[in-house]
Amino acid sequence: MMDKFPLDIMQKNVLLARPEDNKNPDRAVKELEAVAEQFEALLVEKMFAAGRASKLAEDPMGNKATDTFYSLLDREYAISAADQGSFGIAEALVAQFRHHVQASGDR
Repeated sequence: MMDKFPLDIMQKNVLLARPEDNKNPDRAVKELEAVAEQFEALLVEKMFAAGRASKLAEDPMGNKATDTFYSLLDREYAISAADQGSFGIAEALVAQFRHHVQASGDR
């Protein structure tokens, strides 16, 4: 479901597909940070959507257009929150996996 994110964020996700790229641990850490940020945005978006879906009653004025609007709004809020590090999920992921990525550069 990563196709929901804007192209500029998708372009950050350039995984180490070529073996020669594994020799640059700084680049690998930057890519890890970008992927962790994307994951945080996706998780926060799903959290917002779940919160919005748990309403007690249907909105009498609601329709597909408002559902689409709120979906897009949730996505933008999630991307903004991930960019600011509001939830700290990306930082925790980077801290957890940084040594794995740096160790792969030593090979």
